[in-house]
Amino acid sequence: MPGSHQQPENRTIHKQKAVAVQRKVVAKRFGNRLVARTKPVTAASVADIPAESLPIIGISVLVAGTAFELYEACESMKDLEELYVGLDMEENVPGEVVRNVCSPEFSLL
Repeated sequence: MPGSHQQPENRTIHKQKAVAVQRKVVAKRFGNRLVARTKPVTAASVADIPAESLPIIGISVLVAGTAFELYEACESMKDLEELYVGLDMEENVPGEVVRNVCSPEFSLL
């Protein structure tokens, strides 16, 4: 029967279209978050340049700017992880990268 064979094909096509739409939503959300985060980080980095050259104050500005950039990098890694999950690519997410960026261990020597 030709009609009964077409029914499963239609379901498969509908499911594939739904998955494609979901992937677009996830990718667009990631892109929007990345753009929204990149603009202020870039602006802050450029604005910090004159203050970083000042004695004593410059060190504080540099440390604060670095902390801000690390926080935003962590948020980007979390969003990338969410993107991979949304695209069914969980196996491509190296967990140690997210841990290293979001909880770095510093050694002074």
